[in-house]
Amino acid sequence: MNTTTRWTSAVLPHPRTALALGLLLYAATAAQADAVRNFPPAALRGQLEVVTPPAVQLDGKADQLSMGARIRDTRNLLVTSATLADGQVHLVNYTRDPQGQLNEVWLLTDEEAALPRASASPSWYQRWFGL
Repeated sequence: MNTTTRWTSAVLPHPRTALALGLLLYAATAAQADAVRNFPPAALRGQLEVVTPPAVQLDGKADQLSMGARIRDTRNLLVTSATLADGQVHLVNYTRDPQGQLNEVWLLTDEEAALPRASASPSWYQRWFGL
């Protein structure tokens, strides 16, 4: 008695069904990659340079990452602060924890950077006119 044929036909889907599911998953992930991420309303924008983790420069001022800081790259994947310690300045959105340290950081894509967002450091316009 050959039970292998019955087992594979019961577990493995039809090749067309598998192809259709694969294409559907590919389309879903491609659409998600093109979408602009939703950031918390309290997130601010700044320029981040990782000096020596956890020490960073945020908008040219010394700052520090929190113990459990999460840094997400432009694909929304978690990255370590050590991988960003290359001397480059990154445009980011960030939130702070109750102690005032950087808690969540998102590296921005060009589309996300074009969207308006409040900054912790006032712009020249705000400083000049006292807004």
